[in-house]
Amino acid sequence: MPKPQLIRTLLTSALQLWLRSLVSQVERLEVAIDASDRQLFAGQVPAISLQAEKAIYRGIHLSHLSLQATHIRLNLGQVLRGKPIRLLAPVPAQLQAQVSATDLNQSLASDLLSPALAAATQRLLPNQTLQVQQIALSPGTIHLQGALARLAPSPTQPQAEPIQATACLSAQLVAQEAWLQAQQITLSAAGQTKALPDQTISLGDAALQQLDITADAIALTAQIKILP
Repeated sequence: MPKPQLIRTLLTSALQLWLRSLVSQVERLEVAIDASDRQLFAGQVPAISLQAEKAIYRGIHLSHLSLQATHIRLNLGQVLRGKPIRLLAPVPAQLQAQVSATDLNQSLASDLLSPALAAATQRLLPNQTLQVQQIALSPGTIHLQGALARLAPSPTQPQAEPIQATACLSAQLVAQEAWLQAQQITLSAAGQTKALPDQTISLGDAALQQLDITADAIALTAQIKILP
């Protein structure tokens, strides 16, 4: 039977390899396992902590990522035989992340951020989408700049040239739900500007515990569930 220390070393290495496979880049990755020898032999890990710096996940750039996961069940027997690590049940976790303004702009083309921005702006501007070209931050506010285009032009309303638009979105957290208050939505065309009425949209129940926006970064804390 493998020694407990060997199991712990193999499991830590397998976890790091698995986590690195989920990201396209990471500068620093640390994994700590909190489990007794008996629990490890049973393939159960009460808690795992993860720290990562400068990670890229599906095109999303993250300055810092911290994850505290609990009640983890793994295929430890298969891992000891050289198989890839695999979760056997959903894992509750607390996530802390920090995303800088530079991170956001580098993430604009990602398949996670781009659709999210399009969905949010469509709720503010029906039948149109804001193709965000630049994001800036100020305390409590996200500033979006880009080109506004009609979603589905008809034969009688052909697609016009994109209109430059800016939107200032102030974020707040109410009962673990994120809300965006749209302010100063301005459309610019033919040398003229038009301000639209302020609107408020909900981003859905994301189990957020903290959401802070400064001039440098967005920091958030949330409860998530990691699926097998």
